[in-house]
Amino acid sequence: MFCFIFKKKRFYNIINLGGYSMTLLSKNELATIERQMYNKGRDIDVALYNYITGQMPNEFVGYALTMYQNKDGGFGHGLHNDNLNPNSTVFQTLEALRYICLSSLDLENEDNKQMLKRIFNYLYNKKSEYSTYDEGNLAFACAEAYRNKLLAVNLLPEVLGRTIALLDEKSPYFRKSLVLLPKVDNDLLKRDSLSFIELQGYHVLYDALEKKGLEFNQEAYYYYIKLRNNYIENLKINSTNYFEILELLDDKFAYSDIIDEALKKMKEELKPHGLYEATTSWDNNYPEGESAKLKWLGTRTVFNIILFNKFQEIEE
Repeated sequence: MFCFIFKKKRFYNIINLGGYSMTLLSKNELATIERQMYNKGRDIDVALYNYITGQMPNEFVGYALTMYQNKDGGFGHGLHNDNLNPNSTVFQTLEALRYICLSSLDLENEDNKQMLKRIFNYLYNKKSEYSTYDEGNLAFACAEAYRNKLLAVNLLPEVLGRTIALLDEKSPYFRKSLVLLPKVDNDLLKRDSLSFIELQGYHVLYDALEKKGLEFNQEAYYYYIKLRNNYIENLKINSTNYFEILELLDDKFAYSDIIDEALKKMKEELKPHGLYEATTSWDNNYPEGESAKLKWLGTRTVFNIILFNKFQEIEE
């Protein structure tokens, strides 16, 4: 099968000659997704969807994010669907930075610049621990992963990665992130394995270092690659984890068969109603866990479209 690939408004379009990819997201499916996104998606997810499909500027993502930012500069208020803590947490603040990166938000815009300044002031001046666990979560409905200290995951690698990616070298936060780099390298070298969230954090970190042309610890980097590859090779792709491999890899240079399997599974998981359903579970009795599933319809869908686009699996 041969394909001509061209880019239009940041959205990959594919013309298939001589065959049809089983993982290709079709025009009809996209049309259904769009109708349902407008019907059921949160404002923040609709804004991101409109941007990645070239229909609206990315400034609307910035506007939507302001609804979740607190006076201390951090983010809460359920920006992450599985955590309804209205107060700022590191995890939800990183979720905001993820939206900022995915939407390529204009950081020269004064409002966005101030938002970012307040974010990093919160992360570096008001927090000293960077974990998915936050004691403040105990007073609010959220998934067990954010309430149980035994399930805590270290978020410092992603904090440093987002800092390096979004700030220039003159920023004191940028310089502080470089000072903290040896700590995350040393922590990494002591580990036998990493969770998906941890791997994702190191992926963000090393990607940022590479794009900024900065030197980094080669031993730690290749050890990360080893742990990542072990994770990928041992992962049994199912309805709750199909996106993980697609998040951790940026092209089909390696593991093309596994990537194709994950893309096929992602295509299969598109529901008849036109959206993707939650891949997470709260693992507790909070009734809000059920309403979170409704919010995930738009969030999981827009994240998956970005992954289809990443691997050029969207029909013109």
